[in-house]
Amino acid sequence: MEIETAVVPPSPLPGPLAPGDTVAVLGAGPMVSRIVPRLRLSGFLIRLHHRTPDLLEGQSGAGTTLCSTPREAAQGARAVLSAVSGDAASRSVWLGADGALAGARPGTPAVECSPLSDGWTTDWAEACRERALAPVDAPVTGTTPRAPDGTPIVFAGGSAAAVESARPLLAVFTDRVFRLGPTGAGGRFRQVDELLAGSLLIALGEAFATAERLGLDLARALDVLAEAGRSGGVPPAADRAPRVHRTDISCRLALMAQDLGYAGALTRRSVPHPLPAHRPSVP
Repeated sequence: MEIETAVVPPSPLPGPLAPGDTVAVLGAGPMVSRIVPRLRLSGFLIRLHHRTPDLLEGQSGAGTTLCSTPREAAQGARAVLSAVSGDAASRSVWLGADGALAGARPGTPAVECSPLSDGWTTDWAEACRERALAPVDAPVTGTTPRAPDGTPIVFAGGSAAAVESARPLLAVFTDRVFRLGPTGAGGRFRQVDELLAGSLLIALGEAFATAERLGLDLARALDVLAEAGRSGGVPPAADRAPRVHRTDISCRLALMAQDLGYAGALTRRSVPHPLPAHRPSVP
């Protein structure tokens, strides 16, 4: 059962988050496993929930409380942060009688770092506003190479006040936070970024298929392209370790495929009429 939709009068934001505040964290994937230790080291108190409790083994510790439901995690928290795998998982942790929206206090920043479709982001933000929360969609990019040293990048969407309130929290595990506009703009920009990344990946694949056909040493070709070629974004040899593991590659491509699917759906919705076919002029 989803939450009631009666509109609650807006509440003023209590100011930027700071060490010592309690934060609800929803999720237990690789991203959360890196977020939680950084939050603890920075002095935040954590109320942690995941729908599969076994995945939380090793996450408990001083300043961290494991919670059985998202609602329990959100109760008493100064902010709620979600980092799950997509629309379905996000919907399950926010909505319903045991969802985070049912436990969060009015005025609480609701921060969604998961890769989401534009449609669900819009619905989620509206549900937050109906409970007088301050929604910030804050998808994180560059998590694979940047997460270990806390330098991923956030594309944030939300009111200026909501983003500034959440910025000290996001800054704990990211390098930069770019506000792109109102709620939803962060996710839309991420989809643009993923379209660019996907296009570059296809081009890189074609280039290396050609290099292989020409009998070139592929490892040496990648090193030279990274240092002096025209690719610009090819990582140096030291950053290539994940690519030798097929499981990592498959997981990364699966996430990119999900994001590209979201981007394609958004593009089709934003262009309601097909472009006219090109007709050459007749002298």
